[in-house]
Amino acid sequence: MPSVAWLLPVIGFSLLSLKYRRLRVVLGSSLALFVIVINGNLISLKTNTLFHAGQNITINAKVDSFFKQISRGYEATVVVRSINGQTLPALVRPRIRLHSNLPIHLGDEITASVYLKRIYGQMNETGFDKEQYYFSQGWLAKGVIDHHEPLRIRSASSLRSALHSKVAALLEENEQLGPILALSFGDRSRLTLEQRERYRTSGLSHLIAISGLHIGLAFAIGFFVGRVLMVFHYNLVWASLVTGFLFAVCYSWLAGFSVPTTRALVMCVIVVGLLAMNLRSTLLMKILLTAVVLTFVSPFSVLSSSFWLSLTAVSVLYWVTAHTPVTWGLFRKTITIQIAITLLLTPLSSYLFSGLSLSSVAYNLFFIPWFSFVVVPVLFVSLAATLIGASWSQPLWELVAASLDLVSWASEHSINSWIVLSDLQWLGITCLTLVLSVGTVLRRKARILTAAVMGSIFVSVFIKQTSDGRLRIDVLDVGHGLAVLVQRNGQAILYDTGIGWEGGSMVRSTVAPVLHARGVERLDGVVYSHMDNDHAGGAEDVKQLLSPTKIWSSQSLAGANSCVKGEGWNWQGVEFQVLWPPDTVSRAYNPHSCVIKLVDVESQFSLLLTGDMDAVVEWLLVRNPSILDSEVVIVPHHGSMTSSTSAFVASVSPSLAIASTAKHGRWDLPNRHVVERYQRYGSEWLDTGTHGQITLHVGHQGWQVSHLRQNEGGAWYRQMLRNGVE
Repeated sequence: MPSVAWLLPVIGFSLLSLKYRRLRVVLGSSLALFVIVINGNLISLKTNTLFHAGQNITINAKVDSFFKQISRGYEATVVVRSINGQTLPALVRPRIRLHSNLPIHLGDEITASVYLKRIYGQMNETGFDKEQYYFSQGWLAKGVIDHHEPLRIRSASSLRSALHSKVAALLEENEQLGPILALSFGDRSRLTLEQRERYRTSGLSHLIAISGLHIGLAFAIGFFVGRVLMVFHYNLVWASLVTGFLFAVCYSWLAGFSVPTTRALVMCVIVVGLLAMNLRSTLLMKILLTAVVLTFVSPFSVLSSSFWLSLTAVSVLYWVTAHTPVTWGLFRKTITIQIAITLLLTPLSSYLFSGLSLSSVAYNLFFIPWFSFVVVPVLFVSLAATLIGASWSQPLWELVAASLDLVSWASEHSINSWIVLSDLQWLGITCLTLVLSVGTVLRRKARILTAAVMGSIFVSVFIKQTSDGRLRIDVLDVGHGLAVLVQRNGQAILYDTGIGWEGGSMVRSTVAPVLHARGVERLDGVVYSHMDNDHAGGAEDVKQLLSPTKIWSSQSLAGANSCVKGEGWNWQGVEFQVLWPPDTVSRAYNPHSCVIKLVDVESQFSLLLTGDMDAVVEWLLVRNPSILDSEVVIVPHHGSMTSSTSAFVASVSPSLAIASTAKHGRWDLPNRHVVERYQRYGSEWLDTGTHGQITLHVGHQGWQVSHLRQNEGGAWYRQMLRNGVE
């Protein structure tokens, strides 16, 4: 990130470019650098202000969002106004994500002792990127309230919070409460997992997120109200634009001016401005103007997937509208625009969500008008009735819920229409979409050339992927847990699954997406080293999502093969040799971990998979040190002091030691002495908490190791969030 000192030459050059025309060609770049320097250094200043005061601090903050109930309490966004009694200037007030045992209401002012945490996210080739998401939302740290210290709450009257509470109370027992709060206030915390899944598989997720469609509807309703007002006096010629804009702003306020909502409001302002000034501009100019304003208002929102979805949708809307014959009727135009947006957004949406809903066009064709003319208008009337305290607001909300019941009923049938796409399939869809879309504006020779280029790209990637017979081993970044993928020739075996929790697991969030992206729909096998949650917490999801052909376990499981000493099997030219335990048990704990030595027959590369075996098991195994000798070892028990004795490390004598850890996790692993012990014996040390997903490529001429943070983890904002200060 350029320092603040760059502002002087940037401002000077910008002033010179206003005087000398020849310099104006780079005026845009100069202004862009100005925005980058200002915003980047402001973010750095806020982060430094937070963490320079220490991790245990006393803050005064204002609650800036609704508190969301999580597994261990509640969380919400707060704006820090003072630290340890020192008031912060308005521009330097950071936003953090605050965890509490008690629900605190929107608009409340709190004074509390807080333990600050840096933002550590897992980094895998696919899956949720916590660091990027937090930064795109403007959250610079996590905070946990220390409830052993005094907590002072000064309740503040908030119309938005009061309205939210009234609606929640009226619909407390209604299953549509979640979608209604999401539509009314942008509060998606009450959506159930089942509802989220249904809206996703039907392609209707955008309908329960306050976005461009909803802000546009608010503007349209306000515009209609203004047209009615114009009837009463000729001087009210601007009433329609003014009331439309006010309705859009009010709806954005209800959503808390969240990043997506603000983005939609900006788009609305641009359209209103062009209409008000009667300015005619080209299609490209409208798109560029929208992009410029959006990035100026919120430059770091470009890290958010919703930014690209919104911008692409607007671009497609502009483009389709410009190329639709004026003789077409409203119905035909609406159908055409909807189909075009759905199809042209397919490459981007399928990339972001790793899948595609085959029924999304049909669902959107029916439910976009349903939301536009039924759900949202009745919702607005219900909000107005609740605001004035009308007694008939209850039946209105029940009517809104009934209109959403139809959506829930219809979306039940969309589950089977969702297909998971591999990277290769996504590339094929993208190439085909580009060829078809540009074909409408290019001449015949240009269309043929475009098709040839796209086809050659797809074929080259296809040949490269299908002809790569190397052994690939991935130690996935699953926090405090373990999940190791062994893959060759499009087939895979999984060693451990990572943790599981109510409604999810690392298999569902990380392992399955990685395999599906590579085109692997099912596993040849899965090995459970032992049955602790951090190693086998995703066992049920493995069965459901990856249908393993075989299961190996040191615990007696129905339908599983015994993973005991002396057993072994050959898979894709790789020998799996089980070294421990001597027999199966009724419940497998750390000492019963299934220890496997993996040997690639062709290259003689060896890898030792150790689970959570302890020092006693190591002592028994080192009696025969030759069986332990391996080039790479997955460090036992995440680098804990309970394992990795000197005798064991010397017997294995690995060139590389890999530990699956959580960065600054609850157990503070890996232990420093364990790391030093491996390094003392000449081993290179890598751990997932520091390096992200770690990958080994094994070929005829040897093996190479790489990790994701080596190439993708150097972004300045990642370093700032993870280190607390830049």
